[in-house]
Amino acid sequence: MDRLIDIEDGWATPPTSSPRLNELYRYWMECRGTRSRPSRGDIRPADLVPILRHVFLVDVGGNEDFRFRLAGSHFTENTRLPMAGSSIATVFPALFCQEVRDAWGRCARQSVPMLGRGRFWIPQRDFLNWEGVVLPLSEPNQPVNMLFGAIEFLARL
Repeated sequence: MDRLIDIEDGWATPPTSSPRLNELYRYWMECRGTRSRPSRGDIRPADLVPILRHVFLVDVGGNEDFRFRLAGSHFTENTRLPMAGSSIATVFPALFCQEVRDAWGRCARQSVPMLGRGRFWIPQRDFLNWEGVVLPLSEPNQPVNMLFGAIEFLARL
């Protein structure tokens, strides 16, 4: 079966040409230092002003339930959905949601950065492609409890 999302992980430098996604990854690496991942407290929105409208933060719940804590204006303007407080099941269509759940679950379980790309999941907006990075966060010596990411929507050529 064809996948809706192209997922990559295990990279040292994000395999993307997006300056915003690369900037977020660089910032995450800087915040984590010698740890496997930074905590939410390490992330300072003031450090992200140039890319803040692309950033999102997701709570990781039991049974790989993911809920948007916040989503920047680039995300909400393009989806035309209120995302803060919404579970991914209410934001994404079923098949797309399952692929997101699989990828984000792997990010949380294995504590690995993930890069995804694909075609927009909203049929009326399928003239857009998207690319996004998702990065794990947790308190020291604790399981991943949040995902920190950014998304970029671009016209499909």
